[in-house]
Amino acid sequence: TGAFTMYDGEISWNSTSVTSFSCGGGVSVFFSGDFIMSGGKISHNTAFTQGGGVYSTGSFAMHGGEISGNTAAGSTYCYGGGVYIGIAGTFDMDGGRISGNTAAGTTRGYGGGVYVVHYETTFTMSGGARVMDGHVFLDYNSVAAGQKNASITIGGAFTGDLGPIAGICFFSSFGIGKNVLLTSPPGGLIDQSLIGRFPLVNADGSPMTSRKIATDGTLAQP
Repeated sequence: TGAFTMYDGEISWNSTSVTSFSCGGGVSVFFSGDFIMSGGKISHNTAFTQGGGVYSTGSFAMHGGEISGNTAAGSTYCYGGGVYIGIAGTFDMDGGRISGNTAAGTTRGYGGGVYVVHYETTFTMSGGARVMDGHVFLDYNSVAAGQKNASITIGGAFTGDLGPIAGICFFSSFGIGKNVLLTSPPGGLIDQSLIGRFPLVNADGSPMTSRKIATDGTLAQP
């Protein structure tokens, strides 16, 4: 088990090697590892496949700071320009900003801001957390047990400006009734004004008009 706490400083201009599984241009956290970011900047890093700024299958908590200008690029498909949350990973974001990151595979990129895998992951947002200029991409697997999909858990009240918190994007296979927003504890209803701060977007960032989010956090017909 390893742990790393970042209070300030900068992790910038790093890159991974060019291989089929090169991840975490700035920081990589694996399974039992812990990364706490309370300040500082992770910027202008590049991963060949996943997690330009941060790749995590462990525990990642972001209380402040900035993850910006990172890129997942070079492979056929790339995921999570800013942050990639892999199998069994947790990401608790109650502060800080993720902005201006890019996922750009030679065929396609997913999740310029954050990419969340469908299997046993938890992504919780609250406080001053914001994902700007790049959406949160929620993964889905139609053949997994229970047809699992990723989601965002609202962990508490949001502070700061009243603008968008994070755009949400997903594969077209996401069906009506799938949860994209969850409450903590689960099962609660979400105020419509808060739902409006999580706009649904297409992969190119344009507004999605084929779905809306209902007050129970599930996808519904507009």
